[in-house]
Amino acid sequence: VEPYSLSETLECGQCFRFDRLQNDELMSEYHGVAFGKYIHIAQAKSGELIFSDTTDDDFKNIWLRYFSLDVNLDDVRKDILKNVPTGNKLHLAAEAAKGIAILRQDAWESLFSFIVSQNNNIPRIRKIIRTVCESYGNRIKDTDYYAFPSAAQIIEHPEKLEPAHVGFRLRYLLDAARRVSSGEIDLDSIGKLHNYDEAKRLLMQIVGVGSKVADCVLLYGMNHLDAFPIDIWIKRVMKEYFNDGLTIPSLGRYAGMAQQYMFHYARVLEKEGLK
Repeated sequence: VEPYSLSETLECGQCFRFDRLQNDELMSEYHGVAFGKYIHIAQAKSGELIFSDTTDDDFKNIWLRYFSLDVNLDDVRKDILKNVPTGNKLHLAAEAAKGIAILRQDAWESLFSFIVSQNNNIPRIRKIIRTVCESYGNRIKDTDYYAFPSAAQIIEHPEKLEPAHVGFRLRYLLDAARRVSSGEIDLDSIGKLHNYDEAKRLLMQIVGVGSKVADCVLLYGMNHLDAFPIDIWIKRVMKEYFNDGLTIPSLGRYAGMAQQYMFHYARVLEKEGLK
């Protein structure tokens, strides 16, 4: 499935329920859960993806779509770059991160997770979400993983959020759960909207959901690939690395993928102490 990169896709900050078993020059290997199902997935150095602990039906109905294996990543990259000025570093970033795919996650889990992500770091986000899932007790058979609680479960037992220490986000999470469980916010319907602005407006009716969180939900939980989440860090990255004539509208229908290229490129450069 080249240029697909399992490790870059699972470790670029878009999901929080997969744990690395190993990641060396021979194999990238992870296990985790989505849509209440456990999966063990690895990628060999030669590129093959290896799925274990699943059924043929679940692979076809869940994992093929979840991991965006039906997307031609080369075509997406070409579409993004067609309007990008020749000298812009996005060309380098797109090549460096050409194996990243946008996962198609559950909308409710994505909404909850990115509310949790506010003023937070990835290790703590992962810990909070793991604790929340364990608190509600829906253990997946023969694994150490727990299914994500529904909005209705959270409203029925809000006290089970306490062990996760979500802090100021508690009010936001409960408002989201209340609106989703009552049907006031219909995530399925929002996800089917072709109008990005309208979909974003509806999500931002939830207390504590601002522009960045709404864009994360649209991109990672509703497959709105034109959504471009912006926080302080991304603003700085765009100004420092990609400031020569690049505009978000020019990135087109795959702007969210371009954001991932930028995020990955800048993170690698800064990790290596380069510019």
